[in-house]
Amino acid sequence: MSKFLFAVVLCAVCLSGFSYGDEKASDGAKTEGNDAASSKTTPVEEKDIYDKAATCPHRFHMGCLLDVLEKSCTGLQALEACANSGKCKNLEELQRVTTALDPKNFEAVNKCCCSKAYTEGGYEDCKTPDPVCKKAIDNHLKTDLNKNVKLLKDCLKTKKQPACKKAIDAANWVREAVQKARGEMWPTNGCQMLAPPEPISKCGFDVKPEGRAIERADLYCDTIIWQFKEMGASDPFMEKCKDAPKLPKQLDEAQGGSDAAEGEFDDGSEDPEAVDVEDESVEEEDSPEGAEPEGDMEETEEEGAQPEGDESEEDPEAEEPQNMKDEL
Repeated sequence: MSKFLFAVVLCAVCLSGFSYGDEKASDGAKTEGNDAASSKTTPVEEKDIYDKAATCPHRFHMGCLLDVLEKSCTGLQALEACANSGKCKNLEELQRVTTALDPKNFEAVNKCCCSKAYTEGGYEDCKTPDPVCKKAIDNHLKTDLNKNVKLLKDCLKTKKQPACKKAIDAANWVREAVQKARGEMWPTNGCQMLAPPEPISKCGFDVKPEGRAIERADLYCDTIIWQFKEMGASDPFMEKCKDAPKLPKQLDEAQGGSDAAEGEFDDGSEDPEAVDVEDESVEEEDSPEGAEPEGDMEETEEEGAQPEGDESEEDPEAEEPQNMKDEL
């Protein structure tokens, strides 16, 4: 009987030992799994170039001048179509250049010296412009202003090849002047991480494989990043820009281990359908209910000052260019 009891006890001890060993193995597996989980760090979103340049007191002013540069290039494209091919009916983009040179317009170049002249939700009168920005604009845009505005408006008035050929030089003057004005602010502390001012860029509609308004890719990147950050407008080319803001879909891909390279000015091999989907996601996720950023901009122009419509109905010669120069 004693042998039987001894055998029972021995079996119980063995069984309990095996059970304990299994629990230790299970606990070890859990610990290993927890260690592995804790070793995975949540991806931290890096600051984009516009955020990195937050210490630059002129980042808004410089980006705004690039927006005017883009306008001058699209206007120049319309001018050349008229001068070279006789296609002089569609000069709306040239109209945007002349309104940018009118200080009374809500997107005038002098309002680049405000802090939020282009920001969605309202515009400033810019009664207290930044003095450094104002001096830069005065230095480069007051000179020859009257002469060049007249050439641009003569083309708009006549819509004839001879007048529009003369206006090409005026549009190129605007293109160079805004870059030089921006260049005066670039040496300021914190601003040199933005694209350098030289060489002065030409327009880039002939760039292969896909044209863009500004030839220099770094300047064009600064332009569309400013437009995205300040106006909510997006451009598919921003995917190729170094340190550009990531749209919601790009953030998801980055966290999922996407192999897409950033900052490469590639040969256009991106999937265009993917870009379209991304743009749609921005409208759905970033826009407030019932409102789209770019739509708001258009409605503001229609309901407000309507600079383009009013400008086209008025006789350009009836305006006083000297007043424009004084206000700039």
